[in-house]
Amino acid sequence: MAAMSHDSADLTALAERQRRVAIAIEGLRAGDPRPLSLDELAELASYSRYHFVRTFRETTGTSPGAFQTALRFHRARELLLTTTASITEICGEVGYRSLGTFSDRFRELVGVSPSALRELPDRIADVPPSTLAALGERPAPGGCRFRVMVPEVAAQRFTYVGLFPDGQASGPPVAGTMIHGAGTATLGGFPAGRYYLLAAAFPAPIEGLGHLLPGEDLLVGASGRAIAIGTAGRPTWELRLRPLARTDAPILTALPALLLARLT
Repeated sequence: MAAMSHDSADLTALAERQRRVAIAIEGLRAGDPRPLSLDELAELASYSRYHFVRTFRETTGTSPGAFQTALRFHRARELLLTTTASITEICGEVGYRSLGTFSDRFRELVGVSPSALRELPDRIADVPPSTLAALGERPAPGGCRFRVMVPEVAAQRFTYVGLFPDGQASGPPVAGTMIHGAGTATLGGFPAGRYYLLAAAFPAPIEGLGHLLPGEDLLVGASGRAIAIGTAGRPTWELRLRPLARTDAPILTALPALLLARLT
């Protein structure tokens, strides 16, 4: 039997790392509001603590702690949008004892307060998707410009794109917009720096909760690395989209709020 090629060995090793990280993530998704320790997660993945943290970040683009926090606040977002539970009850459900700490962290990660998120579906219902897309065609003036080429696979979709300080879609991006169909989305009005490009393509038609609680048919894209953007020139990035995976951190940012803010 021929020896395994170097490339095949690399792919096998990559698949094994992804499999182990996926096992740990399934442990995080089990629904226990109690945060799992790094040692517990590393044991699930059959890694040492050091190798687990490094492999987890390489696989997901974020740290185990940030991923775990994202899952907790994604659950809080679901409860806010689909139940009548009070914010205090939801705070306890996702493992927080202090309502103030929960609310402050929620605003930081989602971009709006818990009560404002609960009101967003009604606000979106009054704004047709075509109007949201039109708002997305108006990048903020000044600062840097960044163009994103959205592929044909998104021809029948509404695609949110944003630049974030790290590889996770949490908190307000430094610049964000939405485009309907394939084409070029332009982001503007942000300072020079190094940013991660993240994107989410929602199937059309999209209404109300669809913007806030995407289903399994969501497509996502990411730069995979930080992009250096300066004031000289106008860089262009060709976006690649793929189905959402279980190893992807939840999208916490309240995407419609980015555009609704432009109405005021």
